[in-house]
Amino acid sequence: MAKKHFIFVILTCFTLTIQTVTYATDLGINAGALLPVSKFNHVAETGFSLGTDIKLDVYENFYYGLALNFGSADENNGVEFWEIDLYPFIDWFFFHKNNYNVFFRGGIGLSHWESDGIWWLDDQGNGITTTFGLGCKTPGNFEILASFTKLYADFDVDYFLIRLGYNFDIGD
Repeated sequence: MAKKHFIFVILTCFTLTIQTVTYATDLGINAGALLPVSKFNHVAETGFSLGTDIKLDVYENFYYGLALNFGSADENNGVEFWEIDLYPFIDWFFFHKNNYNVFFRGGIGLSHWESDGIWWLDDQGNGITTTFGLGCKTPGNFEILASFTKLYADFDVDYFLIRLGYNFDIGD
């Protein structure tokens, strides 16, 4: 049953990606720090994150998008952890001043992870991930985003991401 849900969500994300690419306005790339918190902080140290996202301007201050991120954390007692997240998100731009745009991001999607040395987490698996955060887009198309991500696995894996990115204008 879980496999059918996983395939359904992947197909839905794939369909939304095709639709988003057709009318996209921004294509972004980003990199940053992965900061483990809660129980995850006891077994993993600060890691890194690389990602990309594509956005569609849907209504005045709202953007719909799809993000693909890779994160990794290791070096604490031999622990190795990495994951790939794919999730649709909504950006709500709620403050505009001198071409600086502050936004709230919320998203929910899928994650695939592999770990070694985390006793409460399987060696690999798939799960649901939720993300929410606060960001700022600058006049030069740079973007900074601080977000909290929760991976619902055997036991939850929680971490903060602080990312700096660049958005390429690809549409109107």
